[in-house]
Amino acid sequence: MNKLRPDGVSCWNVGKVGTVDMNVDVLSYHTQMGYNVVNEFKVISSKRQAINKTKNEKSSDTTVIYKKSAI
Repeated sequence: MNKLRPDGVSCWNVGKVGTVDMNVDVLSYHTQMGYNVVNEFKVISSKRQAINKTKNEKSSDTTVIYKKSAI
């Protein structure tokens, strides 16, 4: 994280790996480094055909945007 400019942002698009929500770990890491969540949004899309159980099943990914807290 020391490669970002002081006014830079860190954007992450992570989801679940099995039953583990990786967003929890990413949030914890950013919080420890002095970053706050400034925005987040979800993108809903069709699941990959290879793992699709029904034709209408959807998946959603969350992108979270972090910015360093002002000192």
